[in-house]
Order: sequence, then C-alpha cells, then structure tokens
Amino acid sequence: MAHPIGRAGSLLEKKGVLLALGVLCGYIAGMVIMETADIMFTTRVERHLHTIEAPGSLSQVSQTDGSTGGSVAHGGSSSATSTATQSQQAEEEYKPPAGDTIHSLLTSNGSPYQNFQGRIMYGTYKLVQQMPGGEKLTGFTRVMHRTTPDGLEDEIPTFRATPLHPECDTYCDFPVADRPNAVMQWIRAVEQEPRLLKGAWVLILECDYVWMKPMQAPNAASSAPAMQYHFDYIQVEHPDCTHIIKRLFNGQEPVGKVPNSGPAPALLRFTELKAIAPDWERVTAAIEADPEAVKVLGWVREM
Repeated sequence: MAHPIGRAGSLLEKKGVLLALGVLCGYIAGMVIMETADIMFTTRVERHLHTIEAPGSLSQVSQTDGSTGGSVAHGGSSSATSTATQSQQAEEEYKPPAGDTIHSLLTSNGSPYQNFQGRIMYGTYKLVQQMPGGEKLTGFTRVMHRTTPDGLEDEIPTFRATPLHPECDTYCDFPVADRPNAVMQWIRAVEQEPRLLKGAWVLILECDYVWMKPMQAPNAASSAPAMQYHFDYIQVEHPDCTHIIKRLFNGQEPVGKVPNSGPAPALLRFTELKAIAPDWERVTAAIEADPEAVKVLGWVREM
C-alpha cells in the first residue's frame, strides 16, 4: 500500500502541473482575445490630436496633422485682414449642434490597460453607429490626461490634456483623480474652438463600457432633464462617510440630497456640464487632500 505522504506529494505535484497548464491556457486565451479585438476594432481615423499647454490654460491650442507629424496653427494666413475675414466667415457658417445628437466623451490616462479597454469601447461604438439610430452618434472624443501621446491618436479621436499628476504616465494608485481637471480643459477648449463639440448632448463614458446599441436622447431644446446612472454601492448616507460628505459641502447641503451616482455614465447638455464641472473638480481635489476621505471613500471617491 502506498505511503500517505507519498500519495499526498503525488497529488500536490499533479495539482501543480494542472495549475501551470491553467495559467498557460489563460495566457494563450488572453492573447487570442486581444489579437481578435485588435483585428476587429482597429479603425483608422484622421489624426486629430488637440493639446493644451497647462491645466486650465488655453495659451496654446494646436492640432497635429498625422500626414506631416507637425503642429498646424489655426488661421494659417499671412494677411491679418484675410485671417479676420476667414474667421468671420467660419463663425457665420458654424451652427452649434442641436436636436437629439450625442457627442460621446471617453476619459483615459493612456495606460496599456485602459487602452485595451478603450479600443474595444471605440470599436463597439463604430459598430453601433451602423445600426438604426446610430446616425445620432455624431461625435466622439477621448480625453486623455497624459504628458505624451500614447499611439492611439490615429485610431481614436483624442484630446490630450495636461495631467495634474504626471507620474501617472507610468504608475500611480489613483489616476482617475485627474479626470475632472482634464474634462475642464476640454470644456475650455470647446469654448475657444466650438467645432470640437459635435453633439447637442454630451455622453460621458469610461473605458470599460461596451456598446450594445445606439444611445437615444430627447431633443436638447426640450425640458428633458439630464440623466445619470444610479449606483447602489455609492451610499452617501452610510455612517462611515456621512461626516465626510457634510465636510465636503461645508455642512450646507443635506447629505440625502447628494445623488448616489457618478460622472459616468451621464447624459447632459454641454451647458450643464460646464456648470457642474467646476464643483466636480473642486470636490475631487478636496477629497484627494483629505487622508480620511481617501481612506474611507476608496476607489469610488472621484465618483
């Protein structure tokens, strides 16, 4: 009869082999899925990378042309009179988006993980654009808070904002803290260059979403309210965080009036986003500066 210790050792050895095979199979399956996604969802777009000089600054708004790899200055005429005339004509021809069209706004820090997700997100977006109702999806911008381009600008329309935390280019524990400021930079860029906005509504998204069918929106000129998702795991009235929520609002806002929601998914008009974004940025910064708030609210703190 086999010795119990020998039998146990044999079982452990078999389990080790099975574990190694499982890891190998998982790795191979992951590579197959990633390559399949790469083939299915790669969509070449006209290179349209907008950059700005510093957080909150619009002293330099440039457009990178992929054909030359250089920066194309706005205007382009050597004659001041000609430039002014062209600008006036452009303003007369431009009409702000109206109706029920949607400009999708995806935020990312350009990390490999978020880029893998973002490519699937944008790939499925392109697929649902071909469905009935997809014609209402009239604009898409990836707001990337990163110090350098990440290589997806030829594939996904990208606005590159200057990050508050440059170290997140390589690694940081909470890159999402830069999101409100990055969106604020995009808002200011739209104010300076209105053509960046291509929809009557703005739909704020995250990288790990997948499109199943086109989003439908009411007419923006109607009295329809903005919409956002209710998260049951965001509990502002939980005993552990009530005092923190009160502190963030200086005790002026009843905790019960703070919605159990987050910045995404959210569908709202550009004017509404412009109105609430400064508070979003301010509260996020206040949380990041409060060690207790960071610890208690954890990964949902920016939401």
